[in-house]
Amino acid sequence: MSTIGMYVTSDIDPWAVEGQIGLRDARMAFSALLAPAPHEPIEVRAGVLLSGDSEGFDGTCHTALRVQAAQSMSLTVERGSCVIATEDGPYVCTLDTTTRLRLEPASRYMSRVDLVVARVYDDLSETLCPSKQRRHFCIEVWTGDPSPTTPAVPEPDGIGWIPLAKIRVPADTTQLTQEHITDLRGPGLATRGGVRVLYGDDARPGSTAFRQPGAYPGEQRWVAESGFAAQVWHGGGEDRMTHGWHGTHNAMTYTATPGSGDWLWLRGGGALREVCSVTIPDPGVPYTIYPTGRVVTRQSPNTAVDVHIKVGDPNTGPAVNWVGSETGAAESDTHQVYSVPPLRYGPFVGDIQVFLTAQVIRTNNPEFGVAYRGDDVGDNTLAVEVWPLPRRV
Repeated sequence: MSTIGMYVTSDIDPWAVEGQIGLRDARMAFSALLAPAPHEPIEVRAGVLLSGDSEGFDGTCHTALRVQAAQSMSLTVERGSCVIATEDGPYVCTLDTTTRLRLEPASRYMSRVDLVVARVYDDLSETLCPSKQRRHFCIEVWTGDPSPTTPAVPEPDGIGWIPLAKIRVPADTTQLTQEHITDLRGPGLATRGGVRVLYGDDARPGSTAFRQPGAYPGEQRWVAESGFAAQVWHGGGEDRMTHGWHGTHNAMTYTATPGSGDWLWLRGGGALREVCSVTIPDPGVPYTIYPTGRVVTRQSPNTAVDVHIKVGDPNTGPAVNWVGSETGAAESDTHQVYSVPPLRYGPFVGDIQVFLTAQVIRTNNPEFGVAYRGDDVGDNTLAVEVWPLPRRV
């Protein structure tokens, strides 16, 4: 017969609908449904919960608790919900009506920076009641000090708040615009198992939010500015090819054609020319390329020509793939078509440049060679598919 062995009891009571539990225990129980913090088993992410489509406002974004400029020195804060993490458990707070706030008048000669925050007060908490205020949720404006140089962003006292927006107040201004407002809401939060969304500056490789690790293997996020928008966390580790954030199976395609319509000749053995190239911007995750190219030429008699796809440098970079042909003892130039078949190549991190090149390998006359035309006839082209790197197994 099985018996219970050693056990430990959690300090947090389980949620029980048939009985009453403490307020902190209720918050901690509810936190099991919220988005977890990285590498912390029971802590949760603080921030604004996703809701509302901005319908193109400043690009793709959500509207929950979004701060916007209104008339003169006024702001509006749209409805929404947020999570404020504290030592006493997370508070889930909701603003159910669009709110208007008014900033202090601008200084006559100096600029300043104000801060709009979402804040919770709790008279039953030792850390959330700096003024013994009753328990409530509010939106506050913290007014910065004017400065003749670079004004500092004010820092609210205590804990229990998250930033919503930074407001730059120029000297002697009487009308705020959206250009004065910097969105500080950060990535849009979903509940546990949901997809976190990174917008704007947060969605760009190198940002603090972009570099933040996942909370568990399998966590997903949507990075609005990336070509590999859907990404999955494969766990912490130094090998980026195996661990970290990886894009899911989708692709981008970059194309290029030459810019000149004239015949361009390469004469003599060894002559090489870049036909066209594309730059692949850093998508922020490891990736591979799948390039192909085509060049239509005039080729001299007794001349061997190769057409390459290269990475990094048209002269010294490694060749992904290439094709070649040699003309016989014809009496005049011949028409040739070179199609470089696609080949998976990589992996890469960061920016790379991909080149389509033509080169005279050898010829028996220094005046002989090969020529191609530009995109006026649509013959010459380079196409590069970019794919996220599948996880190694």
